[in-house]
Amino acid sequence: MNKTTRQLLIVLLVLFSQAVNAQIKFGAKAGLNVIDMKFKSDVVKADNRAGFFVGPTVKYTLPVLGLGVDASALYNRRNVKITDTDSHAEKSTNLQTIDIPINVRYSIGLGSLASAFIFAGPQYSFNVGKKNEAFNDNEESHRWKWKDATKSANVGLGVTLIDHIQISANYNFQFDKSAKYYGIKDGKANSWQIGAAYFF
Repeated sequence: MNKTTRQLLIVLLVLFSQAVNAQIKFGAKAGLNVIDMKFKSDVVKADNRAGFFVGPTVKYTLPVLGLGVDASALYNRRNVKITDTDSHAEKSTNLQTIDIPINVRYSIGLGSLASAFIFAGPQYSFNVGKKNEAFNDNEESHRWKWKDATKSANVGLGVTLIDHIQISANYNFQFDKSAKYYGIKDGKANSWQIGAAYFF
């Protein structure tokens, strides 16, 4: 057995031992979509809220390496404003989806009571609300269709307290538009999100 093979086996054994000791925790997550992330009391004022999300979550952690993965299944209700490029009319409505974010995370311990982490990963969203909508219900033109599914990504950071409570903030940006057609100025429902989770 040459030196390279031995080194590779050692690395694999270390990774395997970490996987055996990995922690899997289940919990519940909820939070707000917000327009502006101000990092002060204004962030949760009514005129800054753009909807909410809630649902189950799970995280898989390799404690020594600080690496982990988390995934959730969240009911998300986004309040959005659509602009007609022809008439410049605006309409406020909502987009209801089941979101499945899958994030890779890296944690840094701050002692036995807290740790900080950063995360990023893809998100898949499935429309469970309205399928079609119009600026004027009596007008056949200037209608649009919400897509059945969209892809986006999250980038964020957070803290974990006493190994059970997690507080996070992230930006969610879409790769494709949430709506198809018809004179829509911007069909992407990007948003800041602040959330809290409790792991059992």
